[in-house]
Amino acid sequence: MLCERAERDALPIGTAVHERTLELCQSLNYREWSGFYAVSAYETHHEHEYNAIRNASALIDISPLYKYLVTGKDATRLESSTAAGATNSATSSTMALSRA
Repeated sequence: MLCERAERDALPIGTAVHERTLELCQSLNYREWSGFYAVSAYETHHEHEYNAIRNASALIDISPLYKYLVTGKDATRLESSTAAGATNSATSSTMALSRA
């Protein structure tokens, strides 16, 4: 319980590309995402970002997304069914799932 509380109360940190995004983020509009600072909007108005994503290209920092380590005899089956978008999954008794 104490460990969960300390993790929840910890201050966010920058991602691996935080220094670069800080230079580009004119709005200084950041949010906390899984313990990291993440840019919510680079400019004060969304028009340029919207048009870049819709008509050109955009790079989005998804560093705060969790990565999972799946182990056990049904791990391959779970990964295969998840990647294929199937609804069947392996039973929890034959595999372990943990945050990597």
